[in-house]
Amino acid sequence: MKIHDRHKMIYGTDDDALRQYIANVGSVIDVDRSELFRISKAAVKASRNKNEVVAEVDKIERRWYQSLVIGQPDYSVYNEPVYVADLWSCWVIYSRKYLLELLSEKSLPEGVAPVDTFGPVKTVCDLGCGPGLTTVGLKGIFESANVYGTNLSGTWQYTVAEKYGARHGFAMEGDIGMIPSNVDVLFASEYFEHIEEPVRHAVDVINGLKPRIMIIANTFTAPSIGHFDLYDTEYGLVPNKKIGRQFNSALRDFGYIPIKTKLWNNRPMYWRHKDA
Repeated sequence: MKIHDRHKMIYGTDDDALRQYIANVGSVIDVDRSELFRISKAAVKASRNKNEVVAEVDKIERRWYQSLVIGQPDYSVYNEPVYVADLWSCWVIYSRKYLLELLSEKSLPEGVAPVDTFGPVKTVCDLGCGPGLTTVGLKGIFESANVYGTNLSGTWQYTVAEKYGARHGFAMEGDIGMIPSNVDVLFASEYFEHIEEPVRHAVDVINGLKPRIMIIANTFTAPSIGHFDLYDTEYGLVPNKKIGRQFNSALRDFGYIPIKTKLWNNRPMYWRHKDA
């Protein structure tokens, strides 16, 4: 079933899906649900037309980068209502689009959908799945697979994702060591930018999960809440504009080959292990 069709079947309209998201969030943290609905809708529109949400996002973003200057990352930004709304807009505008592109025959030069080139898929990992919206989508695509989402346990995002998992049939883990290795498909959308040592972390993920296929959408160069301007590597601190090259080089060193796609700006990137 197409992910968009499944989305409609489960939720109805985007507003129905947003209400379910807000209900799940509101059961975990104290939030004005009507206000969160309003700013979540505005956050989606903000990508096309500037509105009052842009100013609030900019304010929280400045607070984040100012905390980096003094060497004390302010992770409380993740609990701000505007960030909760921003996660919804990222799903609607970006992550859902990536999942749809995995199903589209227009995504590869050969005229076949990427998922049709994956082979048998028994295990899927949604790395850093946030509140679990993409994980619901991945379970919709790979209905017979064991699907796992990962996030920091104890956070509101983890708890919300658990609620989605209980309803839609995927499991949450706070430790990738609890996920069986030899994962068939690893999906990571807007994730590694939030890790101060993304290359080392990628190596840990590869060593631990041994994914056969990786679908990764990184935006290291884009300023955003939770992104770093400098990333820590074995060679020292590296500006965000240069870390992408090191990241991709590390994947190649581990035997992953980037598959040519027709996707805009090559996002998400489709990586396949040479022995797959």
